[in-house]
Amino acid sequence: MGIRAIKRVIFMAAALLATAQLHAGNNDQKYLDLVGVADSAVAAGDWTKAQDCYLSAMRLQPDNPSNLLLLTNLGIVQHRAGEDEKALQTLTHAHEIGPNSVTVLANRGKVYQSLQRYDEARADYDRVLELDSTNTTVLFNRGYMRLSLDDVEGAEADLGRLAELSPDDTNTVAILAVLYSNTDRPAEALPYYTRLLELLPGADSYAARAMCHLALENLTEASEDIAAGLKLDPENGELYFCRAYLNRLRYRDADAKADAKKAEQLGIDPARTALLFE
Repeated sequence: MGIRAIKRVIFMAAALLATAQLHAGNNDQKYLDLVGVADSAVAAGDWTKAQDCYLSAMRLQPDNPSNLLLLTNLGIVQHRAGEDEKALQTLTHAHEIGPNSVTVLANRGKVYQSLQRYDEARADYDRVLELDSTNTTVLFNRGYMRLSLDDVEGAEADLGRLAELSPDDTNTVAILAVLYSNTDRPAEALPYYTRLLELLPGADSYAARAMCHLALENLTEASEDIAAGLKLDPENGELYFCRAYLNRLRYRDADAKADAKKAEQLGIDPARTALLFE
């Protein structure tokens, strides 16, 4: 091969290498662009577009190590879109790739919980807490699940640990208020509802605290909470139920029946209001 031919081969090889590098660079940018569009779609609540873009990015670069994160995001999006079976398949695939990923396990546990597959949810949550005992999201989710299954002792253990790690978080305060309310401990629930109202004032929280006051026969305080709640939301059925209960305790039966009727019109189960007059 002459010198001119050798130069031609070297030039062609260099050109091919440059083209390949350019193609790889373009692929990288396209991958990042797809991920960016998907993330924007998630922020906008466009679950279909988000799924399409995450899948397109993974098809473009199937061996990209970042695909574990994209699979996790895809599973979350599918869960938010109400496609839990599909989300479960996606997150199980992600788990096969990253078996010790706390994020994957936590999200798959949440999907199992949504599907009422509680044993599998608990197994994923347990594994997360073996890997990271300070994971407050999983402590909340497992505590909530245990509470819904009447495992009060287990719920208290999880939520007590949650209170140690994140005492001022709104979710922590709210779930502890629910824990004590649902286990007939209104005096213990009361300070948590007070704290919740400090963090996030709302009509529903006023109604919940009013119910605690009513259970404790703090009628003046209950009346004040009902009035404050109705200023925020004049069409809150739970508050009318509370006022019906309050009027019943004050032997104002006509007012109690009027409030109970209004509560039913606003969505309160008539079976609940009927209990007030037994």
